[in-house]
Amino acid sequence: MATLLDSLTNSRVKIDFGDSKNRASLEVTLESEDVYKAARTGFLERMVPLPEEEILARLVRLSALLKPPFGETVKDMKFRMKAVAQNLADVPADITIFAINLVGDNCKIWPSWSEIAEIVNYRKLNRQRLLDSLDYQWLKQQGE
Repeated sequence: MATLLDSLTNSRVKIDFGDSKNRASLEVTLESEDVYKAARTGFLERMVPLPEEEILARLVRLSALLKPPFGETVKDMKFRMKAVAQNLADVPADITIFAINLVGDNCKIWPSWSEIAEIVNYRKLNRQRLLDSLDYQWLKQQGE
């Protein structure tokens, strides 16, 4: 996100994630309303989720790599994958892909939703907080 904003605003961008996974703020200089709009559009483009069918296809591929939870049938796994896909339907695409790849690289057994949520939720929240910070920076600059 910093690289995107650097290129769109021609200014030094500082992103601070604070001391926890649940804080993110942004400092950027926005020279004009056009620059602000371009930066906001770029941000919004990176918040678009994958289509649910694409998420499901990636989860099906993932299921070939991981053992199902003990005692689960194929029908159970289909239901589980559909539920996970629905929960990921509002997560930005790059975060979803990252999470699925991370699970594939680090898990032996199909994870619970809470394990996947631990990967995606704070990243999604930080992305939203950065967008909110961008809006705040613009409003702050307009008030000066």
